[in-house]
Amino acid sequence: TSLVEGTFPPFEDVIPKDQDKRVTFDAADLATAIRRAALLTNEESKGVRFTFKGDMLVVSSRAPEMGEAEIRVPMSGYVGDAIEIGFQPAFIVDALKVIDGQQVMIEMRSPQKPGVFKVGQEFTYVVMPVNVV
Repeated sequence: TSLVEGTFPPFEDVIPKDQDKRVTFDAADLATAIRRAALLTNEESKGVRFTFKGDMLVVSSRAPEMGEAEIRVPMSGYVGDAIEIGFQPAFIVDALKVIDGQQVMIEMRSPQKPGVFKVGQEFTYVVMPVNVV
């Protein structure tokens, strides 16, 4: 093996810094809700919808031939206006497996901008949104 010489690209540039909506969840509780909603997705509707409003997160999905899922997750400390944003569930669940048993903060700006999942200063995960039908 050989060591590749060079400068690491400035990864900080892809991490959004202007997020105005944020909330913290238990990683295991959030992963369970996402996995349950993901059961009712298919090739056409791979994403799950996250609706942050008031004191409740609603994780929902829909597959025309199978039905709909709507999982409610109580939340407290939500900062920002209500928002609906779609994410690919597998990407989020994979990240949450790594931080199981800890609190995860979700930061967002709009349905068209990336979401940022954080655990303190040591873990930052950027997830691109998807359109959910």
